[in-house]
Amino acid sequence: MYIKEKESPPSRFGVIASRKVGGSVKRNRLKRQAREIFRKLISERECLDIVFVSRKSMLYSDYKKIEKEFNNIIAAYYKKQRRVI
Repeated sequence: MYIKEKESPPSRFGVIASRKVGGSVKRNRLKRQAREIFRKLISERECLDIVFVSRKSMLYSDYKKIEKEFNNIIAAYYKKQRRVI
């Protein structure tokens, strides 16, 4: 996942899922899950550009595990920036 702060809201979110991940059904499922996690975790007033790169191993993870990892990455980013969420 790549994160970059920007100057004005709203946050933007992009998902990359190549054919290496799987067929279109599997890729679209991962994209839907990633967008939903982003929608739940990132508030509208935050100013972030996030690019989420899907991996084949994510196909075998459940939604809660992916959500936890996403949350950990965002928390680590804010900790690195020394900001409180």
